[in-house]
Parts: sequence; structure tokens; C-alpha cells
Amino acid sequence: VGPLTNTTHLHCRCDHLTKFSGLVAPNEINFERALKGFLLKNLIQNPIGIITCCVLFSFYIALCVPWTRKNDAKDLRKITTAAIFDNTKHPKPRYYLRVFTGPRANAGTTAKVSIMLHGATRECGPFLLHQPYSAMFEKGNMAGFVLCTETDPGWLTHVRVWHDNSGKEPSWFLDRIIVDDLLLEEQHYFLCNRWLAFDEDDEQIERVLPAAKDEQLVAFSTLFTDRTTK
Repeated sequence: VGPLTNTTHLHCRCDHLTKFSGLVAPNEINFERALKGFLLKNLIQNPIGIITCCVLFSFYIALCVPWTRKNDAKDLRKITTAAIFDNTKHPKPRYYLRVFTGPRANAGTTAKVSIMLHGATRECGPFLLHQPYSAMFEKGNMAGFVLCTETDPGWLTHVRVWHDNSGKEPSWFLDRIIVDDLLLEEQHYFLCNRWLAFDEDDEQIERVLPAAKDEQLVAFSTLFTDRTTK
């Protein structure tokens, strides 16, 4: 730096031919004062722009916020977990059942779904998987149920699931069912990936699903569906 350097100029001196540069710090900007002057000036000269922004924001508050609150309430109805009892005298919580509706178009159902658990020694149920004012079997949804019974069917071998074909859109695409044994701490998978409908597939509204084997659980399609629906 040479002796001629001052607050506005930088005097550079060197005795070689390599490139170099000097940096002068820029002046500070007072954003508060700049924005205040900008807004005040534009409000006086062009009030239409400010009024338009205010009107659009008001429309957003009036229309979008109620719509989002309505959809939030709808989502809460989807994730409701219900306690379901069979016809035994002293039912106790025994199984946690998860029913996955497929992601296909029109996969959800308005019908009432029922299930029967079959074990190595006996059967358990039937259980009516229904809860008023809850959209549990919509497209891509997972419905949870705590099954209460005093029956011990033993090791689960298969389940039988069906619906009563009621409502405006009874057709149902069932992806899979997972049953957690709360007493033995075991988990059972029952894969379906088919329609229960009079107007789809083989026109049946009842399926018997055997317990999935290890090679079925590690199949690519099963793992992909399991990861993408969590």
C-alpha cells in the first residue's frame, strides 16, 4: 500500500508482475430506512399495487385457511384407532390389527368390513371393523384396530376378510393386513393386493388370506409398498 492511500482511494505498489487486487469494503445499507422510504413513496404514487396485495391476502385467509382446516380434520378421522370386541363374555385386548387400503384409483370403500382370524387350534371372531364418522378405508389409508377377545386361536394361519357391499362405492382394493399379537409379541402378515368387489377382478367380496412366508415378505413389490405407505 502506497503513501497516497486515503479514505476514497487505494494506492497499490509492487515490484513484480503477478496479478493481485485490493478490496474496499462497501458502504453500509440501512434497510429499515430504505424500505420505509420505498413503501411510503410507492403507497403515495401507486396505491393500486398495495391494495391488490391486501385483497389477495384477504382472499387467502378467507378461502384457503378454512379449506386446509377441513382437510386436517378429515385426515384426523382417517388415523383413528378403534377398539373392536367379539361376542365372548370377557373380551380383553389381544391383537392390534392394521388394514391397508391400496393406492389405486377408487380403491376405498363405503362398505362395512369384517374379519375372522383362524389359528392352529380354533378361530377367533368375527370382528366388524367399523366406526361411525370415520373414513378408515379410503384410498391409500391405514386403519388401526385393537381386537378384544378371550379366545386363543393359537398360531395364526390365515384370515378371512369380507364386506357387506353397502354404501355408494362398496368396491374395495385391499393391499395387506398386519396382525400384532399383543400377548405373544408376534407379528403376522397377510398379503392380498386384490379387489373385493362385484364389478372388479373375479367379482368376489370375500378373501381368505394365508399368513405370508418369508420369501413373500422380502419380495421387491412387498418392500416397496411397505416403505411408500408408511
